[in-house]
Amino acid sequence: MKNNKQFLSVLISVLICVFVFGVIVYATTTIGDNISAGGTLSGTNFSTNDTYYNTFVGTGIETTTTASYNVFVGYRAGYSNDDGAADSNTAVGYNALNLNTTGDSNSAIGFSALGKNTTGIANSAIGVGALGGNTIGGYNTAVGYMAGYAGVGEYNNNTLVGFRVGYGSSGVFSNNTVMGYDAGYNLTGNNNILFGYQAGDDLTAGRNNIVIGYDIDTLSATADNYMNIGGLLFGDLSTASAKYLGILDSSPAYTLSVDGTASVSGTTYLGDTYFSGVVSASDANGMLVGEGISIKTGIASPSGACGTAGSLYLDTTGGISSCGTDNKWDPK
Repeated sequence: MKNNKQFLSVLISVLICVFVFGVIVYATTTIGDNISAGGTLSGTNFSTNDTYYNTFVGTGIETTTTASYNVFVGYRAGYSNDDGAADSNTAVGYNALNLNTTGDSNSAIGFSALGKNTTGIANSAIGVGALGGNTIGGYNTAVGYMAGYAGVGEYNNNTLVGFRVGYGSSGVFSNNTVMGYDAGYNLTGNNNILFGYQAGDDLTAGRNNIVIGYDIDTLSATADNYMNIGGLLFGDLSTASAKYLGILDSSPAYTLSVDGTASVSGTTYLGDTYFSGVVSASDANGMLVGEGISIKTGIASPSGACGTAGSLYLDTTGGISSCGTDNKWDPK
């Protein structure tokens, strides 16, 4: 009981110093059978500074004299945060938000999270070294060990989630959404969507790419406007008016390109012509239509127009007909 009273007495004294005089405490408190302290009790009186509603725990944060509404916990967390505009920041961890000067509304949780940020705003970084490469960019979210860490640059509007996601990002690095272990590991380009384990980890300066799947990559490290989904669907997205989709064709040159055998069931429409049933190619010289072919009036004679089956002819108007004997077409 006596020890508890001693502890409460020390705690109340410390809290009075912090909240009334704004001092920073550098003491070590060990709780056990006895209350003991190592080091010295010292600090800076913030009552004469133009700063309000801050919470500081740790060393090196006495430099804040004008900024307000900040929470800094850890050695040198928010160490350079000394500007009236650098408000509403949260930094938890060794060197978290260490170099921030005027950036506001940032959240950095983890060892050196947002450690190079100086003027960037509205960033959220959770994890060791998360968004460690950003200096002046804003509106980024990074969650994961060293996500967006290694480079140095202006990051804007990025979402990075996963272990070492966007690790090598640098320069002006914007508008990327990257999720997955080591996804976009070397990425420096903009406007990319990468999902999956090591998805697009070979990509460097490439832009406007979509890569989804386990260890899926683009055609080259600098590829632009390319899509690879699971190594099955590929896309050439280079122009707004002409986009090409390939199935097992990594370099499609048509609106739809299929590299392999295609089987179609149900009704298939080709413009004004439709095939009812299964359409398949038996060999290079022929095509089988499962339940017959129907061609609209005006283009060719309707199915069964002559009442009996017959060969196809070119009539005098240039149409195709199964009636008459003119211009018989015989592929043999």
